[in-house]
Amino acid sequence: MTPISTSSSEYKQFKESFTQYAQYTAAVNNLKTFVEEQATQNLRQFVEENKESYKTHLQEEAKQIAEKKAALAARMVDISARKEQLAARKGELAARKEQLNTREEELDATLEQLAKTRIEAEAKIAQAQTALKSEYVKVFYSVFGLPAPSQSETDKIDQIAATYFPNGEIGNINGQATLFSISPIEKYLSESRSTISKLNLTAIRIIHDPKNLVEFLQKPGCPIKFIGVDARLKDSLEQQIDEICPKEGRTFKIVYVQPPKK
Repeated sequence: MTPISTSSSEYKQFKESFTQYAQYTAAVNNLKTFVEEQATQNLRQFVEENKESYKTHLQEEAKQIAEKKAALAARMVDISARKEQLAARKGELAARKEQLNTREEELDATLEQLAKTRIEAEAKIAQAQTALKSEYVKVFYSVFGLPAPSQSETDKIDQIAATYFPNGEIGNINGQATLFSISPIEKYLSESRSTISKLNLTAIRIIHDPKNLVEFLQKPGCPIKFIGVDARLKDSLEQQIDEICPKEGRTFKIVYVQPPKK
């Protein structure tokens, strides 16, 4: 490469351009320095002028932050208390559930026992009713001097009771055998066409309505001529029958039988 001569126009032009560049760079640097100094001065002035208000602003923000932190702390305490309450409530509910389960088991056991007791009671009542019905059938058969079916012949006993005293025509008052109506006796005599002329009423302790008995015995063609009655009924029964049918007008005879000594 050929060196440029310092006296050449190219050198002079280069030197002039370089000098201008150096001056421009110096000017730029000076401007930059001035701008930075001015900016720093302005910033300091701004800070100084707004220091108190900014300080107040920071204090207000700090106060708000402190209040929010306090509120948050209180909220956390409340949440913690609520959690404890919920845990306690959960424990109470669990205990209550256990109590209810226990109570349910007790109720189930009680209901089961009640059902068992009811079944047993119904069985006993049914047995008592069957036994009582059997006794009524015995009383009914004893009226005609006939052997009654055994207590084990339940079907026959049910049939007899349903046929002759379905509505309690033979029953009891205070545990005493009672004849409420003469219809069972009249029905049996009519259907059996028997030649029975005597009725044995000694097993009956109460004749509820002597009038229907006398009306039956006084009917024309009634085959019954004698009735046996418990002697303990004589005073009251004889007076009632006398009022209905005096002795001289009777077509039947009453025989009062002394009960056997126990």
